[in-house]
Amino acid sequence: MPKIIYVLFVLLVFSCRKEHYENVSLVPMNILPSISVKTTKTLIDESNINSQQIGLQITNSAGNEFYDNQTSYNNILLSNTGSWTLATTVYLSNSSAKIFAYSPYSSNSGDLTGVGSSDTPVARLLNIPSNQPMANQVDYLWAAQDKTTYDGLANINNSNANITLKMNHSLAQVAFVIYKDNYNGEGRLSQIKIIDNSIEPSFRISKIINNDLIMNLPDGLISGGETTSTLTVTEINNTINLTSDPGDEPSVLKGLKNGYFLIAPVSIMDQTKLEFIFTIDDKEYSASIVPGSLNWQKGNQYIFKLKLDVTALSITGLTVTPWLSSDSELSTDYGVNKLANCYIVEPETSIVIPVGIKGNGNPLTIEDGIEVNHVAESMGILWQTPGTSVSLSDFSPSSQTVKVSAASGKGNALIAAYSGPGQTGDILWSWHIWVTDYNPDNQTNGTTYTFTNDSSITYTFMDRNLGALSTTFTDTTDQNALYYQFGRKDPFPGGNYSLPTPVAGQQSVSYSIKNPILFITSPLRWFSFSSVQWWRGARNNLPPDLYPGRKTIYDPCPAGWRVPSSIRKSSPWLGLSISNGIWKDNGWTWSTPHNVGFYPAAGYRKETTGILTAVKSEGRYWTSLNIGVMYHFYLCLALTSTNVTTPASPSARGLPIRCVREN
Repeated sequence: MPKIIYVLFVLLVFSCRKEHYENVSLVPMNILPSISVKTTKTLIDESNINSQQIGLQITNSAGNEFYDNQTSYNNILLSNTGSWTLATTVYLSNSSAKIFAYSPYSSNSGDLTGVGSSDTPVARLLNIPSNQPMANQVDYLWAAQDKTTYDGLANINNSNANITLKMNHSLAQVAFVIYKDNYNGEGRLSQIKIIDNSIEPSFRISKIINNDLIMNLPDGLISGGETTSTLTVTEINNTINLTSDPGDEPSVLKGLKNGYFLIAPVSIMDQTKLEFIFTIDDKEYSASIVPGSLNWQKGNQYIFKLKLDVTALSITGLTVTPWLSSDSELSTDYGVNKLANCYIVEPETSIVIPVGIKGNGNPLTIEDGIEVNHVAESMGILWQTPGTSVSLSDFSPSSQTVKVSAASGKGNALIAAYSGPGQTGDILWSWHIWVTDYNPDNQTNGTTYTFTNDSSITYTFMDRNLGALSTTFTDTTDQNALYYQFGRKDPFPGGNYSLPTPVAGQQSVSYSIKNPILFITSPLRWFSFSSVQWWRGARNNLPPDLYPGRKTIYDPCPAGWRVPSSIRKSSPWLGLSISNGIWKDNGWTWSTPHNVGFYPAAGYRKETTGILTAVKSEGRYWTSLNIGVMYHFYLCLALTSTNVTTPASPSARGLPIRCVREN
């Protein structure tokens, strides 16, 4: 899951070099950054990329020989001394080129080997010792690009003068946020050890005898070196100041790290074999992880939250996100802001999404023994609505990302990650792709409605149903809504698409993940009873029925949005009624002071058949709250031409969703 860092290549036309070409313009490459200079930090991001030195290799488009057969185009230093300059001028002709890059730069000729992506790919020698001061850890970056932008279409040559290069993290970051609970000491953290007590050690470090540790520039894959059971960071010199649980918001935790490791990606089958040892106030504290497997992937940040009391240190949470170092970097990772089960893609654009992690990556809400991380071997499209043209490309098994492209048509699609090659094996997870020019996070092209309910609680709503292509009612029902069985992350399309395949009887959570296109029919509850939190994750350690919910790993809304809760006075629709709204165009509209937009009577998919029912006469919208014995029923907003209520619906019924902003 790559961290994206942009460097802009600007190519200016110079005269021909007649010794190589006749009547062909050769273009020397000048390099300018697209980021500002800030304070230098150990970790590399947009704030300090200008202070770094980058090494480049320029090859032909096939990546099997140096560009224009110029051996001088190997290991070129790119540095910034007031402006970005190349130590060797690179001339581009009408032949296409490919760029391989790495950071930090090494002038040692033996540290960069191979050419391009040929049988012996270009690789950078790494130095990762088993024991080092925290500030001495090296953040290794890589890039491989043959287009003017990472997700672009134009080849690199003398006709395409602007190139934006994307640099990626090759390591994983494992970080720790520690807070005190009835601990009266200073809280001085000086050292952290990670110990793998497995029979075969897993942590990869620099060679001890004769096996170089290297990073391949075509894909960032790290290989070689030796393995060890223990990694240690020293000289941390950080004081634990937190005196309460800081919560689980990634943007908050990122700024509270007490210490971190930069680790070559690793998988450990039994993570109970993993032990963390912290030296705090000159005393050692040990903490271990719950049962399961572990898969630390490159470009990811794994933030462990720990509680320090008088006698012990215990792990209380884990947050997994793309590796970011500050809030300002959110807009550049993967082309999306945060992890989610739904990604918005504008028509005629592309984004790159992570596919090796489930939903928003919150391990506290997945339960039932399902692992948050997985390894996808292939990707595929499960369905897309008529007029939609979504395509997948550039799937990377190493970085666990895929490029999602949309043509001009708007619509919806469902894509999936598979455990086997060529879309074989099990479906590991699936994602909804919403192709629309509606952007609820940008008021230039996305209207939202802010509504304060009768309990003086303010909510911000999208102006349309999740997946809708319109804010008005049409007979083309897939313009108005997608339909969700309660708790499931995957939608079922509207009436202009084929009837979803039904399967009778209650099923497990794992079954629903592996079969996202099957509508599970049941008179009441589609799932076997479990402790899964579905869309209603608890907050502040309170039962979910006593406090508005938080976004969970199954939540179907885009990042920053969630299924609304409906708990007593906190209901986001408290105050809406037929007396302050109007039924028009087969739906309800409310005006000031209850302005929440238009809610079409888009009907629902019947729980026993999956057939679309009550279109134009009824609208039902899910909330995240269950009622009744054994979680058979869940509250919803129900609309007819004569009534507005919040009744219960069986969880097997397929209803639309109107997302609210996370709070």
